[in-house]
Amino acid sequence: MQESDILQYALSNGIIDLLDVQEKIEMNKRKETLNKHPYSIWQGKNNLWYTYLPDETKNNNRTLKKRTSEESIYNLIVDYWENEHEKVKAEPITLEKLFPEWLRFKSAHTNASSYVKRISADWKRYYEGEKIVKTPLIKLTGIQIDEWIHTKIKESNMTKTQYFNMSIIFRQSMEYAMNKKYIMQNPFAEVKINKKMLSKPKKKSDETQVFLVEEKPLIIAEAYKDLEQRPKITAPLGIILMFYLGIRAGELVALKVSDFDFINNRVNIQRMEVRDYVTEDQVNFKLTGRTVVEHTKTNAGERSIYMTSEAKEIVERIIEINKKYGFVDEDYLFVQYHCRKKVIGRTNTYTMAKKLMLYCERAGISQKSMHKIRKTYISTLIDNRININEIKKLVGHEDERTTFGNYCYNRFSDKQTENAIEAALCDNKPKKEQTNVICFEPDKVIKGNQKICSL
Repeated sequence: MQESDILQYALSNGIIDLLDVQEKIEMNKRKETLNKHPYSIWQGKNNLWYTYLPDETKNNNRTLKKRTSEESIYNLIVDYWENEHEKVKAEPITLEKLFPEWLRFKSAHTNASSYVKRISADWKRYYEGEKIVKTPLIKLTGIQIDEWIHTKIKESNMTKTQYFNMSIIFRQSMEYAMNKKYIMQNPFAEVKINKKMLSKPKKKSDETQVFLVEEKPLIIAEAYKDLEQRPKITAPLGIILMFYLGIRAGELVALKVSDFDFINNRVNIQRMEVRDYVTEDQVNFKLTGRTVVEHTKTNAGERSIYMTSEAKEIVERIIEINKKYGFVDEDYLFVQYHCRKKVIGRTNTYTMAKKLMLYCERAGISQKSMHKIRKTYISTLIDNRININEIKKLVGHEDERTTFGNYCYNRFSDKQTENAIEAALCDNKPKKEQTNVICFEPDKVIKGNQKICSL
């Protein structure tokens, strides 16, 4: 006999009392609502019963309620949440409607408008127009979200980082909806990602990620040529300085003269440039400018690093140029005359990046960003066997796995690498035959077209 037949038989023969069943259902619903109530329920010394209910008009978003009995305080709680549930049913909120509200909330908790812009870009790329964002939140299930997420992972062949960034919207907006009492439980909590579906990012070819040993002097030469033609502009020296400090481009243009300790040859890195964006709808963003903030990208970013003799000479030359032409903007190291605005002001990352693009073009090198100079600096230190923990501190990384995994590249051509392998492995050769080994210190003396170091 089928379950439906058994149930029908029991009802027909009075074995099951419908009123009793309905009463038990209501009791279970009541118990479930009380269990999900986010605030404590307690009895005071005055024998009154207390709890909190949400109230957006209060600073702490809640209001204290009291009743004379335990039963009456329970009734108050159940009535409140049933009314809230009915409101949601009457005007069901979707992820599409929730997103701008959640992003405003997110924006209030960060100074990085570029981060908020990136989230908005992910919304447009992955969520906008999708059926799931138009589904009322109270109808969303973990299975629905799970299927949608895995479909997106497969369609975009996402890496772990891409998935993490994309899923921030779903993960955090559902938590927000819970806190706002739009939903009573978080369906995303049921989502289990199959990590095997996440692709491993392919490491880009070395020659695209760093300046090769023969490319670095070409860039530096172009920078000095530019300085000769435009002696008032210190940006060319900034490009050169990057090769000796390895700091982030945003940290470079935020340097102040007071950050340099010329006696102990140290540079204090403690601020950076950020991009400022404005938005009216929390979806479309407009760049309004670049400003300096008094913090670095990460906690490890605030650091004191060693300044080489070459770096020290470059900084002193920049200071001399600024004094000679009267270029002052607070205490910033890189200052120039802005022709369009007709004012003297701080040099920004955009100006530096354009200079480097020009030098690459003139030197016949494929276009490489300022960040590639930073990768070149780190790879050079690794090649020269500087302790990885020291490198990590110098460049402001929190984990050496980041240093090795994302910043360690071969700066040498295939032929140079083959010569180095030959020298390393062919130990049966007489030492006199190994006098022209490629050196892993690119700033050594150059003989002909080859860098030489003595063994």
